[in-house]
Amino acid sequence: MLSDNSPARHSPEESGSAVRPARMLPVVADEPASAPPAAAPVSPEERVKEVMADWHTAIVKKDAEVVERVDRIFASESSVFLPALMISAESDPEERVRAFSTRVLGKLRSPESVAVIRKLLADRNQYVRSNAAWALGELEDRDAVARLRELQKRDPAPNVRDSAAASLRKLVGG
Repeated sequence: MLSDNSPARHSPEESGSAVRPARMLPVVADEPASAPPAAAPVSPEERVKEVMADWHTAIVKKDAEVVERVDRIFASESSVFLPALMISAESDPEERVRAFSTRVLGKLRSPESVAVIRKLLADRNQYVRSNAAWALGELEDRDAVARLRELQKRDPAPNVRDSAAASLRKLVGG
């Protein structure tokens, strides 16, 4: 609480200080209003890093809105993000991120990702393996049939066996 003799309770005239009018600058009528400074342009490499960081964070925090937004970016600019997605699917320390990235690779259907996806069939995480098995069906990778049959018979996780079976139906019928 302020005391009665606080300067905040007295006007400048009461405290003995003079009030000076604000300095007025001339206004030029035709001069456009100044905009805030534009952000420096981001290089394509920096943009990929930023989007991939958003992807990682959104998956870890289970932020579906951001995951969907970034997923749309991947779909519309697949060639830009494909290398980063392959790295993410293979080496991200978060299993959920690896699984989501593997799923996106399948959705993008890029033949460039086949070798990485085949490797992911041996990932320690069942959801990565399941998405990899599904992705090979999406990519119509007939060279993966033998490996998918092996997964269908021997993988300990039912969801992996189911994904392998679904891809086999797609690739060889039945």
